[in-house]
Amino acid sequence: MSRYRDRVGARGRGGTAVKIIRALAIALVVWIVGVLAGTLLVLNLATVDQMQDTAGRLGWIALPQLVVSFAMVLLAGFGYGRPGASRLLRDAVVLAPAAVQLIAVTVLGALGETPGIVVGGRLAAGAVGMGAAWWLLLRRDRRSR
Repeated sequence: MSRYRDRVGARGRGGTAVKIIRALAIALVVWIVGVLAGTLLVLNLATVDQMQDTAGRLGWIALPQLVVSFAMVLLAGFGYGRPGASRLLRDAVVLAPAAVQLIAVTVLGALGETPGIVVGGRLAAGAVGMGAAWWLLLRRDRRSR
């Protein structure tokens, strides 16, 4: 019985490859929805003055990044499920999409005309979102033991 559970995963939800694919797909969907929602919010609610002001840009760019990074990590972690024997693999799979996305937007922002404070604020907000979600996943793992 235990060999079967090792192959198909806990509760029959699939093996490690299925967990990885599910977590990556969830992170991708969350990222797409987050980018679309953030763009629509800026287009419909932000004023021109807010987008020209550094503080306004921080609010409209950094805060959505925090939410998207948090949701990507947390929901991908829930999609992956319990880490089983390899928590390191789960953590890498769950954190990698958000980290790659955050690095990409940071590099693109730094290469563009975005002020450094906005690029740094977005990077910091994304890192805080990722860290908070990862901490929640670690707490869930500890409680389940």
